[in-house]
Amino acid sequence: MASGLFTSNIMEKAASNMKKISFARRIGCLVYDSVALTAILFFATFIPTLAAGDAIKPENMFLTSYLTFIALSYYTICWRRGKTLGMLAWGVTIVNSSGGNPSSKACVIRFFGAWISSALMGIGYLYALVEPDNNAWHDKLSGTRLITIQS
Repeated sequence: MASGLFTSNIMEKAASNMKKISFARRIGCLVYDSVALTAILFFATFIPTLAAGDAIKPENMFLTSYLTFIALSYYTICWRRGKTLGMLAWGVTIVNSSGGNPSSKACVIRFFGAWISSALMGIGYLYALVEPDNNAWHDKLSGTRLITIQS
């Protein structure tokens, strides 16, 4: 019984320390992660290039699928643990609606939702400016949110 009370107090303290992230911090994470992902994709391109040589072209469907898989894997692995490199640098954490790490399914939904948010001239990201909890479209779609935890 005492351990349940102790756990409850920890959760209440953690919830009280969670803060919504600013739009600037969200964009900072996005830019930082774009640089990190560009480096990852650059090196991942070596494998099919070495295997196929000049036969591989940027418009190749298999190359596009392969690089999308690499990007999806990067974000899913990082989000399941709570942080990407950009989030780590900017002091941001991703949580699900109950405050825990998101599921793999939520990460996949968030990944493709972020593509939609970007593809529509960033409207999905700009939505975070007017939404009360500062959530973008892909946050809403996946049931996740970005927070900072103040110590």
